[in-house]
Amino acid sequence: PKLPEPKGKPIVMTTYVDANLLHDYIMGRSCTGIIHLFNKTAMDWFSKLQANVETFTYGSEFTALRTAVDQIHDLRYTARSLGVPIMGPTYLFGDKLSTVISSTKSDGKIAKCWNILSFHRVREAVAHGIVRPFHINGKDNPADVLSKHTSSKVWYELMRPLIFWR
Repeated sequence: PKLPEPKGKPIVMTTYVDANLLHDYIMGRSCTGIIHLFNKTAMDWFSKLQANVETFTYGSEFTALRTAVDQIHDLRYTARSLGVPIMGPTYLFGDKLSTVISSTKSDGKIAKCWNILSFHRVREAVAHGIVRPFHINGKDNPADVLSKHTSSKVWYELMRPLIFWR
């Protein structure tokens, strides 16, 4: 109730998320890569090894989704606290189709405890209309540059739409 009245043009928030299973061969941990955009402008990015050791891509991708949802909550609150109007939900693009589908359905069954907590955190944000998840092809996901080793040619092709948009 004490937030300032939103003024100015509203922004559209977009987030790209990716996880690379077994990024660290010694420890066996996955790497998370997240890019947050405000009106097609890169506002924040995040790349970090995950704390859990996952054996399947599904678990590492859901951990990355939960991290992205937590950061989306923070960025939305920060923008709102500064009086910036936000238009609609945040569009969340991930390249793992099974995690995108299961985050939109409430009747999923997950066996591992840490995946259950991540599932419910993402599902709650989707149910409240804060996040709207979409599937994107892995070759078109710009968050790959934060989670995988890429050549300069691949990096340029993935980041060109974000840097040189019209």
